[in-house]
Amino acid sequence: MKSNPTVKSYFYTVYGSGSFLRDGIYNLILAISFIPQTIVSVLFRRNLGERYFSFSTTLLMLLGMTIPVLIGMGNPNAWRHVTGFNPFNITSLLFLVFLGYQAYKRRQEFDTTSEEISCNRFSYYDGKNDSKIWNFLTAKMPFLLQNGNMRRVRMYSEPLVLIMAGLSLMVLIYTIATGFLLLVCGILQIWRVKAQYQRGRDYMLDKVDEIIADEEMANVLLENRLPEDARGFGLFSPVPIDEQMKAKVVDRAKTINEEEPVFAM
Repeated sequence: MKSNPTVKSYFYTVYGSGSFLRDGIYNLILAISFIPQTIVSVLFRRNLGERYFSFSTTLLMLLGMTIPVLIGMGNPNAWRHVTGFNPFNITSLLFLVFLGYQAYKRRQEFDTTSEEISCNRFSYYDGKNDSKIWNFLTAKMPFLLQNGNMRRVRMYSEPLVLIMAGLSLMVLIYTIATGFLLLVCGILQIWRVKAQYQRGRDYMLDKVDEIIADEEMANVLLENRLPEDARGFGLFSPVPIDEQMKAKVVDRAKTINEEEPVFAM
């Protein structure tokens, strides 16, 4: 008997698997923080997954960022009516070239070509903090290692480096554009990691709550237990007055729960 993807468990019917607004905010944060993710990845990490890091996409990103720099260098007055001064100069261009070189080094770490698929590494692997730049920074500032807590490294240490570098570079007029870029990227990177963490947490909570609802359904429906006696689970619906029908509802719910995992998310 095949599962019917339109029939959902009680948990997903009543509570759903997520909020449309919440998921939309997550997707927006992840979309606008692509540049910070790329900068962090090429500077601080190695051995990135092939779907986590794209060399061609990174080059297109850098090319797009180069255009306003070249305009500012070719015509110093082009940006003065907007910012009051020309924020772009040779230092901005050199920084983008440096990012391109670092991106090339990350691409060289792949064990396959673009026409092949690696079976040795999770394609969304976000890499290991083992670049020469990161090792130099952690040797000078050991607190960046966060005692091996990678979530805190991703959420706080990496963005902190960008923010500190950005604020330092913004002091000088010749590096203000690069400094502003790093500052904004550091702030966006914090929100990106928070969004990824919260999305994963929500998924785990959904699964735990679904298990609790499945296990406590019979207790609440057949034994009339209150939520405080059923691990907080309660029914937000009328229930059949016939005891046999209650038992059939429980059995049917169990069948749906056994069939549904393929269509749960």
